[in-house]
Amino acid sequence: MLRYTLPAADCAIVSLDEGYEGLSVPSKTYYALAAGAALLAISGPGTELTELVAEHGCGVHIPPRSPEALAGAIRRLHDDRELLSAYKSAARRAAERHFSRRTTTARYLECLERWLGRGARW
Repeated sequence: MLRYTLPAADCAIVSLDEGYEGLSVPSKTYYALAAGAALLAISGPGTELTELVAEHGCGVHIPPRSPEALAGAIRRLHDDRELLSAYKSAARRAAERHFSRRTTTARYLECLERWLGRGARW
């Protein structure tokens, strides 16, 4: 069911509560990117989620506990379909280039080889 509903959305709200900086990125971030949804990222400054949105130009950063900023971002994307389209394209591109199964598996194996030594065999 998710494979049909997620791509139907223009935006995805992804939030990271304060205190979790440096610990995680919500997994739904990657599903939203793969679906080509613009991210409305509610997170503190300097978090991986905030940096991901800025680096890939795939959405809007919204400070935590700021419903006015969230409402403003939604209105802006509703009114500026060109901007929304650019964010959606950037989201899908980021998923394909940086967060695909092939890319993430290769990075994971690279880390394991570094930790275990170059002689590790799979």
